[in-house]
Amino acid sequence: MKRNLFFIFILFLGLTACGGGNKAKTTSVPPKPVENPEEKTETRVVFEGNDDFDAALIKAVKSKKAVFIDFYTTWCMPCRMMDQSVFRDWDIAEYMQENVICLKVDAEKGRGIKMRNDFGVGAYPTMVFINYNGVELSRHVGSTSIADFKKMMKTAVWKMKNPQ
Repeated sequence: MKRNLFFIFILFLGLTACGGGNKAKTTSVPPKPVENPEEKTETRVVFEGNDDFDAALIKAVKSKKAVFIDFYTTWCMPCRMMDQSVFRDWDIAEYMQENVICLKVDAEKGRGIKMRNDFGVGAYPTMVFINYNGVELSRHVGSTSIADFKKMMKTAVWKMKNPQ
């Protein structure tokens, strides 16, 4: 019995995060869909390049927007699930386009390795919101639902616009 519970627990962890760990509403002017160049997965969230953190931070400073970083790997099934559900949601895409500069960082390639280490990422997906000064606003490890992601992104943007 204990063995079965342990197996179920491990399976649950594997489905929500890879580690080392509502229907979409249409809008009149949808953001342009983009493809993840690695996976050819179409998302509605517009990601600025793949890992150009410096350029994203400069753009965020100029536009006074938050920065969202999606740390992923090509082998991570929960990462793919996020691309196919959360990042395809019209409401999320529209809100992110208005309020956030988005980066998609392959944590195992190029500059992504350094960024993974700098941000202390050890499981995938890891999603981090920072303000345009580089201060972390929120972090979530593992896949999440559309509703929970909406709460997280709106809270992060609110924190950026209303610093304590």
